[in-house]
Amino acid sequence: MKIFKITLIGILTAFAACTTTVEPLDPSIVVPDPNNIPAPGPATGTTGWSNVPFPANAAAIFSSAVDGVTLTATDAFAVKTVDVSTIPAGGALIINYQIVGNASNKSTILQFQDQGVTAYLLQQPNPNIASFNEVFSATAVDTYTTLNLANPDEQHGTITLTANNTSDKRLAGTFNAKTYKLVQPPATQTTRNLTNGVFNNIEYLTYQTNNVFKYKIGSVQYPLAGDEAVMTGIFQKNASQWLKIVDGNEENVMFGLKNDLPVGTYTFSLNAADLINGYYKINDVLFKATSGTITVATNSSSRIAGSFSFTASNAAGTQTYVISNGEFSLAK
Repeated sequence: MKIFKITLIGILTAFAACTTTVEPLDPSIVVPDPNNIPAPGPATGTTGWSNVPFPANAAAIFSSAVDGVTLTATDAFAVKTVDVSTIPAGGALIINYQIVGNASNKSTILQFQDQGVTAYLLQQPNPNIASFNEVFSATAVDTYTTLNLANPDEQHGTITLTANNTSDKRLAGTFNAKTYKLVQPPATQTTRNLTNGVFNNIEYLTYQTNNVFKYKIGSVQYPLAGDEAVMTGIFQKNASQWLKIVDGNEENVMFGLKNDLPVGTYTFSLNAADLINGYYKINDVLFKATSGTITVATNSSSRIAGSFSFTASNAAGTQTYVISNGEFSLAK
């Protein structure tokens, strides 16, 4: 299963093929790419990632009625994207949230630009959008969005954020949306109506554009160009709050460590009671850190930084990978 990675993509080129002239779309709106949507369906033991060994704090709830038929997600998560490159002079950070609910071969995505606990209109020029995806095969995906090419200024629903727990990184709220099938002439766009939508206890991971997370496997430097997608999140372990660090690519390094871990150097091991757990995943096979160290140089309420290296082995102990020259500086 492909790991979901937030990417800021342009408007689908299919829009350009439409014969009806419409007003330009707001450039801050990100249209879901039907070729790179979150993989639908549950992944055992995950909280929205493929084979990630970190527990959820509470069961996530994500459901709606699609054309009157109740659809309940079996896997739900969110990503908070902080793009520090977009800060205007004297202005504030632009923060976007993307919430994903997967159920069997269907996926619902809610996107909105953070304005606090409030209602977000799904209407131009607001940078908010809902989409619904039906996956028939690896190459056959029907994508519906609240962008109606025939009438882009019309309101097509609302996402209402009722809670944002910034300590445990959880979102809650409601939504309704009328979505229109992409890659169709405006006059013939079919629809999917999403009503009675609700989401609760949705964990979000944080991605910030000035994050640094790099390492070597052998002589190869990771992440590869264009694959920078490391994120941080929160989970509970042994009655303590832990920080998860996830490099969200096909091959990825992951850590779990106490959120208030003091500055210092710590040893990786397989002891579940340790303060540091490390992992490397390739082809959905998980390798656990059996030796190595991580040095925490800075750990504040907003950022953690340091270095690491470790050796990871499979469950049978028959295969190992050496991860070296690791560096990180990450927003929490």
